[in-house]
Amino acid sequence: MGAVMEHSSLLRVSNLKKYFPIREGFLLHVKDSVRAVDDVSFDVGCGATLGLAGESGCGKTTVGRCILRLLEATSGEVAFGDSPNLLSLSPKQMKPYRKHLQMIFQNPFASLNPRMTVGTTVAEPLKIFSLVSGSKARRDRVRELLEQVGLREEHMDQFPHQFSGGQRQRIAIARALSMQPQLIICDEAVSALDVSIQAQILNLLKDLQQRLGLSYLFISHNLGVVQYMSDRVAIMYLGKIVEMAPRERIYANPQHPYTQTLMAAIPVPDPTVRRNRQKANDEVPSSFSHPSGCRFHPRCPKAMPICSEQEPPLLEQGDTQVACHLYTRPMV
Repeated sequence: MGAVMEHSSLLRVSNLKKYFPIREGFLLHVKDSVRAVDDVSFDVGCGATLGLAGESGCGKTTVGRCILRLLEATSGEVAFGDSPNLLSLSPKQMKPYRKHLQMIFQNPFASLNPRMTVGTTVAEPLKIFSLVSGSKARRDRVRELLEQVGLREEHMDQFPHQFSGGQRQRIAIARALSMQPQLIICDEAVSALDVSIQAQILNLLKDLQQRLGLSYLFISHNLGVVQYMSDRVAIMYLGKIVEMAPRERIYANPQHPYTQTLMAAIPVPDPTVRRNRQKANDEVPSSFSHPSGCRFHPRCPKAMPICSEQEPPLLEQGDTQVACHLYTRPMV
């Protein structure tokens, strides 16, 4: 890609919603809906990483799939560079943009075809999009891609079951890189791996970002991993972003009570250090029966009467955005 403008927006997501209908009866009438993603907005800068974090079921994976049209969003806008709204494009109109937007999935064994060799898997996008013509040229390009992710030429003729989990994820990364993308959505890309292998894959992703000018939307429930990878962090709870800020600020001084709870739960590798853990109350509410007002108020240790009556907007205060009734004036 060459030089990139670090602060310019490459991906802009505006008011994204994804509702899954709940049907019942013989005629499958829609009774209700699961509001998996409910009015989410953010942007990802060129050459930057936005970490999207939260508990399992908060909707972060659904956000990534809606951006790539693997799931059709209920409403909203997704703009990539100077593109029109990607959500309004036909499959044919969407195809050119798929070269620039790729995804690395959580389970590499499930995302790789067990009947295809590594060489065929990585070469398939090159053939579909006519990026490299000729079988010899494609094989040479596959070899280059495998070398970029730390694999060797002899791996090209092997099948996914012959590799370890970390090696399979490297294959998935090579496949994503074959399209020469500008942005990669990493959906829990290391959560299925051993801790030592996680570190290798994370370092590989950071190295590729520096060398190729890549942008990442890094989706994870592991806040330690998010801290290592991200420039900015967005925290999701029950389909909504409740706080978004630069990495240094959100880890040093989280504002939303939910973010404070998550940060207090991060393990500390020193057994002599005692932390003041702030615990959330009760269980996570159902995603199709949200509480009134602030969705976190039934579990919030700082809840006020207004929290059960009015839903707080996501207010921009300096370089931080937070949705909480505790903050009615700009933070300092």
